[in-house]
Amino acid sequence: PGKPEGAIALADAIPTMRALVKFDISNNGLCAQGGKYLAEALKENQVMQELNIADNSLGKCDSADSSGVIAISNAIPTMGALEKLLMGDNRINGAEVGKALSDALAANTVLKELDLSAQGDQFRRYKLDAAFAKEFAVGLGTNGALTSLNLSNNSLFNGAGEGAVAGKILSDMLQANATLKELNISNIQYLD
Repeated sequence: PGKPEGAIALADAIPTMRALVKFDISNNGLCAQGGKYLAEALKENQVMQELNIADNSLGKCDSADSSGVIAISNAIPTMGALEKLLMGDNRINGAEVGKALSDALAANTVLKELDLSAQGDQFRRYKLDAAFAKEFAVGLGTNGALTSLNLSNNSLFNGAGEGAVAGKILSDMLQANATLKELNISNIQYLD
């Protein structure tokens, strides 16, 4: 994991694949560096409707580097046909990533389904946290297209009183979003 050679080769090919509407590159250990190459290749793609980049450690691999997730987030608003984005199990957390995804959601007018499930590892590190939720909530509240959000299996908000804070953030976010029809928050473990 963490070696971007394969991602570089794929990144070179993606812009030439003008009919590709569904791309599954899940479970490939892209890490941050591979995520950045992939993001660059995806920018301005106007045909891809579904992207599965789950289980690639885009947020944390060999080190605490969230640049892959941020790069993907920056590409999302430029992808005019993207309706489904699966980003589960990528060790995503923190305010910086929450803001990047928030900005992507606020700018995107076609994304209907987003999966951010199972972000923590077996030691419950890298979990979505209150800092992530606070930033992410802004974009979700202003997005007018998202109809399905999966935050399940995240141990989202445990420790240091985060449960109450994050619960309030989640509540406010959901009240501000008028388009969300499906929300999966199973097993998020609101524990303090």
